[in-house]
Amino acid sequence: MRRVSLLMVALLLCSPAACSRGIGFIAVCGNGVTEVPETCDGDCPATCDDGDPCTADQMTGDASSCDVRCTHDPIIDCRDGDGCCPNGCDGLSDSDCSPLCGNHLTEPPETCDGDCPSTCDDLDACTVDQLAGNASDCNVVCTHDPIVACQDGDGCCPGGSLDACHALNDDDCTPVCGNGVVEPTETCDDGSTLAGDGCGPTCLFEICGNGYVDVGEACDDGNTIDGDGCSADCLSDETCGNGYVDAALGEGCDDGNAVDWDGCTGCAVSEFQVNTYTPNSQRWPVVAMAPDGRFVVVWHSWGAQDGSQGGVFGQRFDSSGNPVGGEFQVNTYTHSDQNYPDVAMAADGRFVVVWESRDQDGSYGGVYGQAYSVLGVPLGGEIQVNTYTLGAQGGGRVTMAADGSFFVVWASEDQDGSGYGVYGRRYDSSASPLGGELQINTHTNDDQFAGRVATTTDGRTLVVWESYDYAGGNGGLYGQWYDAGGSPSGGGVFVTVPAMEGVMAMAMAADGSFVTVREDGLLDGDLKGIGCQWFSSTGSPLGPYFQVNTYTTGQQRFPDVGMAPDGRFVVVWTSADQDGSGAGVYGQRYDTSGSTMGGEFRVNTCTLNHQWSPKVAIADDGSFVVAWTSYGQDGSYDGVYAQRFDAQGNPLGRGP
Repeated sequence: MRRVSLLMVALLLCSPAACSRGIGFIAVCGNGVTEVPETCDGDCPATCDDGDPCTADQMTGDASSCDVRCTHDPIIDCRDGDGCCPNGCDGLSDSDCSPLCGNHLTEPPETCDGDCPSTCDDLDACTVDQLAGNASDCNVVCTHDPIVACQDGDGCCPGGSLDACHALNDDDCTPVCGNGVVEPTETCDDGSTLAGDGCGPTCLFEICGNGYVDVGEACDDGNTIDGDGCSADCLSDETCGNGYVDAALGEGCDDGNAVDWDGCTGCAVSEFQVNTYTPNSQRWPVVAMAPDGRFVVVWHSWGAQDGSQGGVFGQRFDSSGNPVGGEFQVNTYTHSDQNYPDVAMAADGRFVVVWESRDQDGSYGGVYGQAYSVLGVPLGGEIQVNTYTLGAQGGGRVTMAADGSFFVVWASEDQDGSGYGVYGRRYDSSASPLGGELQINTHTNDDQFAGRVATTTDGRTLVVWESYDYAGGNGGLYGQWYDAGGSPSGGGVFVTVPAMEGVMAMAMAADGSFVTVREDGLLDGDLKGIGCQWFSSTGSPLGPYFQVNTYTTGQQRFPDVGMAPDGRFVVVWTSADQDGSGAGVYGQRYDTSGSTMGGEFRVNTCTLNHQWSPKVAIADDGSFVVAWTSYGQDGSYDGVYAQRFDAQGNPLGRGP
């Protein structure tokens, strides 16, 4: 009974009606019938592609299990190359989207969209601007082709073109210096911008007045007029101290500095300071000059420069007035005082200095000397000139021959038996004595002193001195010649002039004629003046005794004279109050006949306080130098100053 029931149930469950309803039956995969829960049976798809590029097709399950399922999710991401252009995507974010002209997005192959240009002007004058396409098609294109042709008025000067455009074939070109073409505003163009080749860096001829400072010019203001801040020759900015003499503005010199009293002061020719050491007093200068204009100045320095009371110092100068080396000490012996120097120079520049030294020879004063080579090197040590030492020996003067030998004269107290006498001694070019002392004066009553000495070009020497014979009435000026061997030549020369008084000086020409100058209290009608007498070599007067100074007020004192080989001469002296402030230094030039050359002239430029005690030396060409003492000019009591003059009497200062 039970078996029948089970069979009945099975039959019931497998009835076609039940299977068709899927109720109560188990699905059998592979029977070709898609039964619940199968999704397919025998007809399962091999792919889920629905042909829509905008869905993501996916297959799950397995045909062998009859459970294959397809899903088709919509694509919403903008992604290149998937064939879909989802909503919200465009050609810029998704290459699968077709461009849409008018959406204000420039999508390939569009060239613009909503911002298409209406003009293609790139503001470059050297391009040809063209517009192609249409804004409605979103394909507007601008082209900018370079202009290569040289054409006036198009605003372009093409560069690098075959036409080689420049300002001459294209008025739009700016002149270019160095292109080898002389263009407007240029006066030359040599293909370079180098200076100094005749065509300057701005392509203007290198000439003054072109407005460009060319090589060698200090300025160029576009004209050749003086006095406008740039000289007519373009070499000066017309300021004092620039090193250029602006003669048109009245400058007499310009040494490139603002230092006073160096030969050019305030761009006016002036004296120059000789002494470098300035404490206390440097005074009583003497000067000697070689034929070519080289010279040496020697002076007395008071106040311990040499470690004692006073010493003798010197400074050499070249023919332009420039110092040669520094100032040098002459005396080796420094105890007490060495003063009253004199100096002489040979033709080749050798020189010798003599001076008076207190207490050095064991008595009151003695005469000493020091010779120097052409280079200013001492030749041996200092020499004692006098061998007689009793009493005082001083007032030494020296002359030097062309070969460097020299002759010293001095005054010696009581040596000739009656007051002072004049003595001398000769030396060869190595400063070795040629014999002993010589007594110059033969008349010995009372005093013979203030000897002066000069040598001719052939080596003869003349000594001139003052003789005061108070009782015998034989006072006056006397002289004695010596031949080249040092022997007296002929008898004494009596060269007296009216009654002797004051300071005397003497100078000689090549032929032996000579000039004496002295202070004279009876000459110009007011205190002292300067008298002069020119003599032949025998002592005969050449013309009358005459007054040198034109200005006669007060005193004219301390004369000196220098004479050129041809007989021209210059007299200098100190004149009181003539320059408006104390004493000043004045001079007068004379030609070979003794006639004045111009008027008397002031030597010193600085007139403050006193300038006094001048000395003069003259070169073969007639140029000369004057040295003197000036009070307060160097900032400390006395100082030594000098001024050079050419043969025409023009002041030279100190040359380049």
